[in-house]
Amino acid sequence: MKRVFLFITITVTMSVMLVLFVFFYSQTSRGGGMIRYFPSHIVGIKSIQSIGKDCYYLAGVAGDSVFIGDFHNPKTLYLYHHSVLDSIILPISPTQRITKASTLTVEFPTIYLHDILWGNVLTGQIHQASFTQYHLASSLMFQSVPLSYQNYLLLDFDTLTKTNRLEKVLIQEGQRSIHSQFPLDKQVDGYFCTQGALAVDTDRGEVYFVYQYRNELLRLDTSLYLLQRSHTIDTVRQIDFTVDTVFEGEIARTTFSSPPQLVNSKLRTYGSYLFISSGIQADNQSIDNFEKAMTIDVYRKTDLKYQFSFYLTDLFGQRIRDFLIEGDRIIGLAGTDLIVYELDLSQVSYPE
Repeated sequence: MKRVFLFITITVTMSVMLVLFVFFYSQTSRGGGMIRYFPSHIVGIKSIQSIGKDCYYLAGVAGDSVFIGDFHNPKTLYLYHHSVLDSIILPISPTQRITKASTLTVEFPTIYLHDILWGNVLTGQIHQASFTQYHLASSLMFQSVPLSYQNYLLLDFDTLTKTNRLEKVLIQEGQRSIHSQFPLDKQVDGYFCTQGALAVDTDRGEVYFVYQYRNELLRLDTSLYLLQRSHTIDTVRQIDFTVDTVFEGEIARTTFSSPPQLVNSKLRTYGSYLFISSGIQADNQSIDNFEKAMTIDVYRKTDLKYQFSFYLTDLFGQRIRDFLIEGDRIIGLAGTDLIVYELDLSQVSYPE
């Protein structure tokens, strides 16, 4: 009964979070109290291709192949290659239960299906006859990032401290063991206020985390030892929202009682840099430029110092909702279109 109660509570809460995220992501925040540096000719559109649906998301990139997931159908992976979109039905057995909250990532040739509600990951290789399922988290798992086939980094909820945390989990002989944990600093409720984006650079052996609703940026090693705590260039150090707990019969639902301001959204790694999409308008940005493009701020990995910014401009009135980086290309999604941008940082001079 308790598990059913928790499941219902989590499901309702996640629905609220998703609706509010989509709505407030499209809103602007004026006068961020900072100045952005915009070098010219960093990105240019190389190609645009319609892929037919706006429920797709980017799951991975490998060379000229783009892997695409479908929020409505987590068991299907799409492969876009040379202007052709093919579907791959994943070999999920009836005993491997997954929820609609599951999403896919691809680190070619390995596929990972992450089920945030059950705290599971299913993994296997493309065209493999069956997938292996591992249980990673004992509570709600917001993100999971593979370090290797049986080592994972999680952003999940700690039911004892009532706050989110970063967690490294090892799978040994099919069983889960916790290697290390890093609790995230709570400002409001511990649940919403510690949401963020997680990324890993396996070559450097480093982990990066940026808070969604404030300007804090973390650099850790893969054992979750804190190497540096820094800030993104905006001035939002204190979260500006409140939450309420609403009871509907026996069901407790946590929701925003004041609208949140999205500060940072996507986090991607590229060579020596971090790319972070921002929801805060700088003092030297026109409202037209800010509202009609995704603003990407670039930081140096070694010291988390801000370098410069650039735009991924909206396409035909559709906002860029997701992007990945592969070599000298940025792959973006806007509406039903897949956009490939050329990325050139060779002429960028960095301000001190």
